[in-house]
Amino acid sequence: MTNNSNRLSRVSFHRNLIILLIVLSIFIQGIIIAFSYFRQHVTFESSEHFIIIFSTRLIVGFLSSIIVAYPFVFLINYFNRQFPWSKSIFKRIILQLFSIIIFTIIVSLGSNQLVETFYPAYKLDITLISNDLMIYAVSNIILVIVLEAWMFYDSNRIAQLESKLLKDRLLKMNYEMLKNQIKPHFLFNSMSVLSGLINHDPEVAQKFIKEYTSMYRYIIESLEVPVTKLSDEIKFVESYIYLQQQRFGPSLIVSKHIEIDLEKYVLPPMSLQVIIENAIKHNTIDNESPLTIHIYNIQTDIYVKNNIQPKMSSVNSTHIGQKNLISRYELICKRSPVFMEYENYYIGMIPVLNPDFELTAFAKTN
Repeated sequence: MTNNSNRLSRVSFHRNLIILLIVLSIFIQGIIIAFSYFRQHVTFESSEHFIIIFSTRLIVGFLSSIIVAYPFVFLINYFNRQFPWSKSIFKRIILQLFSIIIFTIIVSLGSNQLVETFYPAYKLDITLISNDLMIYAVSNIILVIVLEAWMFYDSNRIAQLESKLLKDRLLKMNYEMLKNQIKPHFLFNSMSVLSGLINHDPEVAQKFIKEYTSMYRYIIESLEVPVTKLSDEIKFVESYIYLQQQRFGPSLIVSKHIEIDLEKYVLPPMSLQVIIENAIKHNTIDNESPLTIHIYNIQTDIYVKNNIQPKMSSVNSTHIGQKNLISRYELICKRSPVFMEYENYYIGMIPVLNPDFELTAFAKTN
């Protein structure tokens, strides 16, 4: 989410919390006064007397609820991080009950003292204090339960909103990738190669069509997903390389040596292809200057390395494809691709990810 969205979300959280506390204060103070009245712990000389006591207790109760609620919000957030319900139920219940008891004692004594200060006729006694402690303890337990439920709902709502925003962003980036794949220049070159193959080698032409359709099927199927299996990405890259080698012949040399479990790891779709495409796009490829591309892994990083021989008419690269790829990695994990020049080689490194513990919540649920 943007900073503005985060700010609006915080404002909405505090506004809704204040409304919730006002409603709870009216409800709780009504119960306290009714209980005290029917137990004859307090009497009302007139309706004005009742209004004064109720208003005073309501104001003090609301202020007390703020004093209690915000520490509880902090504690709930802390417990969610340190003692999530899914892992530490018993410990969390004990800690939250202990917190409630401590706050109840402090706030109950403090609020009663404030009421006596503002309204001297309202005298404290041990029975009234014990009644208030009991009622405040129950009301604070209810408050914590309400806060837990409300904060869970609010965090879930924000998570869904963030997921939608991230998914929209992913779709936009993948759409840009698709547009890049169907540029007239690439389609024209592919059709020109296919036309020549049909006349001279129909069998190779059939394989060309098969690899071509396989490549675009993968692109379309990957539009709405943040990650794909490394094995599927390798198959896609092999199809893409086959098409390019039919175009450039022996002038394009590609070697692949990957020694990790292709089914275990994932990465953003079309990641490898972006780097290979850039190598082909920005370098001279002919019989006198063949382009050599090496694809290999070091642990869970895959490298694409090519010799640098820039085209004479090549314009400066805008690095749009690389920026797009880095942005897609930002959506799914904490690792990022790296691009560098070393001696006379250009090297792109992209991490492959273990889906069990390296992906963000967005990547796992989409």
